[in-house]
Amino acid sequence: MCRRTISTPDAAGRLDVDVSRSLNRHIQYLGEAITRQEAELERLKEESEARRVETVEASKRKKVVERLRQRDFEKFLDELADDERKFLDEVGSVRAAAHGSSVRVGSQSGGVYPRAVI
Repeated sequence: MCRRTISTPDAAGRLDVDVSRSLNRHIQYLGEAITRQEAELERLKEESEARRVETVEASKRKKVVERLRQRDFEKFLDELADDERKFLDEVGSVRAAAHGSSVRVGSQSGGVYPRAVI
């Protein structure tokens, strides 16, 4: 777009018609540019909101997966501890069977204790 200097009104108070038309076209162009930019801004706001919602949903899903993973791990540890207890009970039973299963009576507490195997 070519630049023109705006002249002051002549003695009769009239402006140059070409300058006036040029200014009106430029004002119209600027108005259309503003409208385009406002539409682009609205589109970007909508896109931003959609991505925010996606991010929040992904974060929720991630937390759920982390909780499930933690529960599964705790369950695994519980099962491992149960297996270890069962194994130790079995080892104790086998050792007791191999060395006899006699018991002695505790003198102070009155309880029955299995004989210690060393």
